[in-house]
Amino acid sequence: MRITRRIAAFVVALLIVIPATTAQESDKDKAKTTKKENLTVLPTITGTLVNPGSDKGHLVIRVTENFLEISGRRPVQRQRHKDFDLSPGDDMVVRTKIVPIFYENGKPRKPTPKELKEAKGEGNLPGYLSELGNLKKDQIVTAYVQQPRKPSGKKDDADALVDTKPKVRMIVIEREP
Repeated sequence: MRITRRIAAFVVALLIVIPATTAQESDKDKAKTTKKENLTVLPTITGTLVNPGSDKGHLVIRVTENFLEISGRRPVQRQRHKDFDLSPGDDMVVRTKIVPIFYENGKPRKPTPKELKEAKGEGNLPGYLSELGNLKKDQIVTAYVQQPRKPSGKKDDADALVDTKPKVRMIVIEREP
């Protein structure tokens, strides 16, 4: 009699615990699928925007490096430039660190906290919302770059024809020229 009660209690406990654990697992699966990608963890390139994407949709960012060179007995400071040719991603996000709130005559004004929250938009991305048309030559920008996928070894593969340039997922306008 005792064994029957214990087995019945064990079966009832299992019937209660198993549906609860499956419900928790399905909630975890839903949370994983709704999770947004964090763009701020991508590698960055900060420099001057040379080409804002007018020809063939490619962005060119120039990075300047200062270094010392020994000339005779004195060190001389020199500059070296490197241009990065990038392609914009399909869903590229454009942001700006410049507060986009102005008076009607075009002068900047101090925004209210509500206006700042609206200008920032949803999510935890740096800066404020902007658009692709605000990218201009000689701006200082930070590009968040995603490396291209490596094509497989098959010759007939459609992925072999993809663009081999790094894709810009997000670009932040740091300051105007």
